[in-house]
Amino acid sequence: LPIPTEVHFDIPSGTDAAAFPLPESRFCFKLNLLSLTRQTLTFLMKCILMMLCVCALAAQAQTPWPEDLILTPEKSNFVKTSTHAEVMAFLKAIETKSGEVYLTSMGKSVEGKDIPVAVLARPKITSAAEAKASGKLIIYIQGNIHAGEVEGKESVLMLMRDILLGSKKHLLDNQIILFAPIYN
Repeated sequence: LPIPTEVHFDIPSGTDAAAFPLPESRFCFKLNLLSLTRQTLTFLMKCILMMLCVCALAAQAQTPWPEDLILTPEKSNFVKTSTHAEVMAFLKAIETKSGEVYLTSMGKSVEGKDIPVAVLARPKITSAAEAKASGKLIIYIQGNIHAGEVEGKESVLMLMRDILLGSKKHLLDNQIILFAPIYN
């Protein structure tokens, strides 16, 4: 592999062009690696390493979830997906940890399994009449329709967890969200 001799940095449009030596009014500049001293290259490498460490620490600083709120894909490095029973167990677990979710069923599948609906609201809503009386926008999100469409199901469960117990709690300030992680 050839060793790069230049690094190109893009500068966002709208940036004060006088602050950067921009050739021909282009929004990029080149850093000639061959013209840098060993000390400067070492400094740049340390900066890059530090940025990577900060990113790694930020990723680890995410909210640690209790074991019963860690989804099957997360436990299996995204090799497996949640079964109907695991989805139902997750919904019951999150209901015990949050006062802003009401679990109900929209009916039964052809296999006789409940089709769950989680109603997320602040304050907790337990009926259509309460939802209407709140005056809030009501949003319906469906995870999957067919058994092979697993990404939506898992994404919905993760989003529910983030809204009820994580960093997305503000999403219940002005709306009511109905989640149906499994439709069939």
